[in-house]
Amino acid sequence: LKFINFMSFGNVWTEVDLTVPGTTLLIGENLDGGASSGAGKSTLINAISFALYDKIPSGVSKDKLINRTNEKKATKMEVILDFSVGNDEYTIKRFRGSSTGVQLFQNGKDVTPASVNRGEDSFNARIEEIIGFSFNLFSQIILFNGNSRPFLDLSVGAQRELIEELFRIT
Repeated sequence: LKFINFMSFGNVWTEVDLTVPGTTLLIGENLDGGASSGAGKSTLINAISFALYDKIPSGVSKDKLINRTNEKKATKMEVILDFSVGNDEYTIKRFRGSSTGVQLFQNGKDVTPASVNRGEDSFNARIEEIIGFSFNLFSQIILFNGNSRPFLDLSVGAQRELIEELFRIT
């Protein structure tokens, strides 16, 4: 995961290596305030969510994701996520600000459909197809935080959809 000018992170690239096997524990220390609040832990999760789904769980608008502290209107925010599925290596690049768009690379080759940067929505569905789960399932199982609606508070229909997707049954 690599990003610049994303939320509270400024105009210097931040890179987080998530390839180490096992569990990754994020511990934040806010050097300005001395506590763990505001250290950027949630921003890392939001960057992953933005790269994969073009949205974040808290529902913040995309324009508010750009840290414009440095160069107001000329600021370009970019998030890059590398991941693998089976034998294929993928890279998603999403950017907003001075320019807006998305690119998808599969095994080093740009496979971004020409229509994607003209506003067609099928690209995000293609990403969900590649990774194998929807934003709703990602929010309920991967994120599972204070912004997620508890599973048992969902309607029976919504619960059923998540279970069917999780176990790939209908």
